[in-house]
Amino acid sequence: MKQPRRAFLALSTTLVFVAAGMATLPVNGSLAVAEDQLSAANLPDVAPPEIDDPISEAELEDLQTIATQKGLSLQAAIDRYGWNDNFALAVARIREAAPGAFAGAEIVDADHAWVAFAGRAPDTALEVIGSFIRSHGGVLVEVRTDLGFTEEELQKAIEVVHFAVLHNPGVRNASTSFDYATGQITVTVVLDDIVLDSFLEDLRAVAAKNLSDEGMAVVLGSISVSLVRFDGSVLGSATSNTEHLGGEALSGCTSGFGTKTGAGVRGISTAVHCSNSETDDGDRFDLT
Repeated sequence: MKQPRRAFLALSTTLVFVAAGMATLPVNGSLAVAEDQLSAANLPDVAPPEIDDPISEAELEDLQTIATQKGLSLQAAIDRYGWNDNFALAVARIREAAPGAFAGAEIVDADHAWVAFAGRAPDTALEVIGSFIRSHGGVLVEVRTDLGFTEEELQKAIEVVHFAVLHNPGVRNASTSFDYATGQITVTVVLDDIVLDSFLEDLRAVAAKNLSDEGMAVVLGSISVSLVRFDGSVLGSATSNTEHLGGEALSGCTSGFGTKTGAGVRGISTAVHCSNSETDDGDRFDLT
């Protein structure tokens, strides 16, 4: 059996795990006006998406683009990605139906995904997973139980640990991630030059104490906390200033995930509050 890729939740100085993207407003007019115009338009009735929906024409065009970009046949792209949207819909329904049990999910590869729960898997969640499997028989959905924490608790724990470390004198920057495979929150920190490596253990203790103070000591029974020192001036920095990576400090924000358009143009995602013009290593980015 192939080893699954590790799934990560990440947090940098500007909450990376919160959905990133840019909000687009009409050039002339307000968002409220645009909503009024949209509601007045004669839009066709569209059925809500279902877990067993076939691939739509629009999705097929997207899959063709992916196939071209990756050098795959259309059928190979369909086999690898055609079920992903339906799985995402299934996960969204599980999250909504069982927020007190859902712990996470991941698409591992072309025919393997998993869904995890803090304790036992609720019947409502199993019904949704069963509906997906019946429509996508070639996909293995692994149900993981007894992780000991929910997705909401995990996200809160990441925030608590991140800011507990970041707000200490001597810490210049921090990036925090969680690895489901190891059950570990890892905080990568940039420290002042004069700070000794032994300070990392002090920071780990501070993070654990803050989890306890926030009533989350039980999470430490399932999740460990690790501190790693980054030997550089800026998180994500490289020896070459021509590289622009996630987690780097831009002129007014922090870069998120790398992106690429259908035409192959690479870019950087940012949080919705970031300005439309940022610079990094002397290069200017116009974000649209």
